Amino acid sequence: MIFNFKYHLYGYFDKGFQWHGFLGEFLYFIPVSILFLNYYPFKGTNQTKLFYILAWTAGSSIIEFFVERTHFFNYTGWKLWYSICMYPFVFLILVTHLRIVRRMIKLDS
Repeated sequence: MIFNFKYHLYGYFDKGFQWHGFLGEFLYFIPVSILFLNYYPFKGTNQTKLFYILAWTAGSSIIEFFVERTHFFNYTGWKLWYSICMYPFVFLILVTHLRIVRRMIKLDS
């Protein structure tokens, strides 16, 4: 949303906020995050984890490519390559966040 509203690098349908754009984000990013974390190989090797993150990066980039072609999602200054570079970091942030939450829950019990 920061890249959309503050920097105007991409948007949904038209400029500014639209509920159907927000709904699309909500219905895409939350399920993808849940699926990614649900099948993440926490006990796998580093090579397995890297392959998993790269596979999800490739899949997310392909989906983004096709969604942009439908004009649901419009680039105004953003490039697909930026997303390809950002996805691994986003997925690592998700894993780190889950680990922190699990540690906090373990400390509470």
